[in-house]
Amino acid sequence: MQSSYTSQELSPQKGDAARDGESHLRRTILVAEDDADIRLMMSMLLEMKGYRVIEACDGQETLDVAERQRPDIILMDLQLPRLNGFAVARFIRQSDRLRARPGQAPQPRARRRLQRLRPEAH
Repeated sequence: MQSSYTSQELSPQKGDAARDGESHLRRTILVAEDDADIRLMMSMLLEMKGYRVIEACDGQETLDVAERQRPDIILMDLQLPRLNGFAVARFIRQSDRLRARPGQAPQPRARRRLQRLRPEAH
């Protein structure tokens, strides 16, 4: 999976932890994947890198969890049940509360489709 975000942008921020007086403060990543094994593997790898991980197994749950927990980053399968990843991305882009969340699609064709959903990124 390729990402346009640098490791520094995705890393837990020391300044945030210092302001809150908590050295364990971490960025939250929502992993949205319907395959339980893939979701578990992604979550474990991200947690080993120091991220707080929350999970969703379909598109509707992704929206519900994102609304409630406001993750810093959403890593999402684009072929989710109930509501596919493109529909979720479209809703997030239209939501005042969620649109600032970065997203990245792993496949080039999927990236092009997501870019069409956010023309201001060009």
